[in-house]
Amino acid sequence: MQQGKDIFENKMISEALRLLNTRSQMSEFFKSNPLHDGDWIMLLELFISGKSETIYVKQLALTSAESATAAMRRIDRLESEGLISRHPDHRDRRRVIVQLSEQGYAAVQMLLHNIFGSDTQA
Repeated sequence: MQQGKDIFENKMISEALRLLNTRSQMSEFFKSNPLHDGDWIMLLELFISGKSETIYVKQLALTSAESATAAMRRIDRLESEGLISRHPDHRDRRRVIVQLSEQGYAAVQMLLHNIFGSDTQA
């Protein structure tokens, strides 16, 4: 029984190391301004929604579980890094639509591939 527990523990340690390495690689990818966990939450939310679902600034701010001010600061930074884009909703000019940029999409793909490896291949 102990041997099975040791194998499981070693696998979890290996996965934790892979996650740390992935975070390190992402810091290398964004040398000028490394991403934080809240950044990834927003980027993953936009990735999951894809191009078929419209995500507004307010929705994205709510997913971050931060204050509105902190979330807006984060959205501003992600946009200045070229990871997301914002544009007004043509049907309701009070709302702003947020989307992943090509660079943001590539960053999320790289993160997922590094974490899940070949499981993310089409």
